[in-house]
Amino acid sequence: MLLTERGWRLLVDRRWPGTRAANVDMLLVGPGGVFVVDVKNWRAAPEISGGRLCAGGESRHEHIRGLLAVTKAAEGAVAALGLSPVAVRPVMVFAGRRFDAEVGRVRPLGEREVGPVLLAETHRLRTAQVRALADHLERVFPEYEFGGRAHRARPGAGDRQRSRWALRPGRTA
Repeated sequence: MLLTERGWRLLVDRRWPGTRAANVDMLLVGPGGVFVVDVKNWRAAPEISGGRLCAGGESRHEHIRGLLAVTKAAEGAVAALGLSPVAVRPVMVFAGRRFDAEVGRVRPLGEREVGPVLLAETHRLRTAQVRALADHLERVFPEYEFGGRAHRARPGAGDRQRSRWALRPGRTA
């Protein structure tokens, strides 16, 4: 079953507030809370070594720091509505990989693990809260603009990688 069929709202390819060019791959808002999603399509498999994210024997921990920074912006937006920032969680999704780990408060997951993990989350939000939060986050994190024009998801490889695990019919995500 798709996340959207279970009451989740997906905000794809959003602009990071306060920046000119940085984007957020996806914000997921649903009964389990708000998830800030960064999608990676790396050649080398991700691994955790000494509490740090690595791939191909090299540290990739800067991606964790970046995800935590944008998560902080989402926490501020959620707090503006009077909700606890605890409801906001950073998730890194690895396209084409099976993976499930934790690096501090970041949850790196393979694309097949995302749906089951999110659907297993304790329900923190009611339907009206999901709607209000998603509407608010849509305003705070507007569509990503490229060259002065709103960037809409197009059928390019990057967009398919970012959203296929959440949108493809027949997926458990």
